Amino acid sequence: MSFLDKLKERIESAKSATMATRNSLVDLIVTDEIKAERMAICNSCENLFEPTMQCRKCGCFVKAKTSIAPFKCPVGKWSAVIVDENKVVS
Repeated sequence: MSFLDKLKERIESAKSATMATRNSLVDLIVTDEIKAERMAICNSCENLFEPTMQCRKCGCFVKAKTSIAPFKCPVGKWSAVIVDENKVVS
């Protein structure tokens, strides 16, 4: 799968996640604690391309992706979290 295909897949995933939570990105943001945990994992990952802070597996910008609740690591190092009534539940 090409980088462009992966990027298109991520965009479609983000669109679906947004629609599922009343079209509001605010409802999709994780807590600072969860983001910090995810970023620590990404920062120590062999798939991180540090010059642009992008994942070599999925092409995402990890600083953004680690903030969004329904997103997950493409190699399973961290999971999606559930958004319930405007609250993030891990």
